[in-house]
Amino acid sequence: HWEYVAPATAIPAYERMIDAFPGSDYAVEARLRIGECRARMKDYEGAIATARKLREIMPDNPLPDNLIGAAYLGKGDADMARKTFVQTLKRKPEFHAARMNLGQLDLRVEGLVLGRGYVVTPELAHRHDESFCQQASIVEIGNQS
Repeated sequence: HWEYVAPATAIPAYERMIDAFPGSDYAVEARLRIGECRARMKDYEGAIATARKLREIMPDNPLPDNLIGAAYLGKGDADMARKTFVQTLKRKPEFHAARMNLGQLDLRVEGLVLGRGYVVTPELAHRHDESFCQQASIVEIGNQS
């Protein structure tokens, strides 16, 4: 069974993993987890710095950029979060996590909440790309308040 470990406790364990297995897939995974822990601790600058280092190690993998975008979102910098998610999708259009994060960003920024009487318009969907619009089954639900 899995036991929750506080992020501040997990980071030193991940750092020991990196020291024990430098250059391995374990070390890469540990670096990613450190970035996630820092974001959970609201150390967004630390999460961004960790993800940038990770991006140097694995430049073709979209996970570091997704973490950077999420950290910017956590900081409240919606513009940088959007820019990061859009750049990630330009490089890896099949990376659905960035597409989903971009959609969540739109829902937050635009104040649109599905199921509570608001509508996500096609214009909003077109901000991303045509495939997003085709994949999204968004219907007008009207104001139900």
